Amino acid sequence: MNTRFEIKHATKDDLPIIYSFIKGLADHVNLSHEVTANPEDLQKYIFEKDGFVEVLIGYYESQPVSFIIFYSSFSTFIGKPGIHIEDFFIKPEFRGKGLGKTIFKYLSTLALSRNCGKIEWYAAEWNENALKFYEKMGAQKLDKRKLFRLPVESMQSLVNR
Repeated sequence: MNTRFEIKHATKDDLPIIYSFIKGLADHVNLSHEVTANPEDLQKYIFEKDGFVEVLIGYYESQPVSFIIFYSSFSTFIGKPGIHIEDFFIKPEFRGKGLGKTIFKYLSTLALSRNCGKIEWYAAEWNENALKFYEKMGAQKLDKRKLFRLPVESMQSLVNR
């Protein structure tokens, strides 16, 4: 393990760091125009009493360089809880140092301690470096699934039909 790298569970005080990572990730994947989140929403849904989202921040030599945001899921087929990763990002200049593997090892330890039967996430098909990294770790690509999204406008339309 890299002794210059430390992983911490985020607190309310880390909201500016989390928000900057969200914006950095959006910039990285050319989706800045889709970010509508704001720090107030993040505080409400991550850190308030009923918050169901967790965030880990990776610090390299005390500098925040990565984050992973996740929440609990459940598998009816496995009959156990799971962890779903919503976003995972390492600043480009800190990639290739083994930090990603360290983060996934940490999250796997956490999942096993919670008796989870799986960790799942979606990866962009164009991100070949990430796909190679995930496969090298032993992750399995689920080819028989497609991600669908029902945005607010569609939900409202559905309810009002």
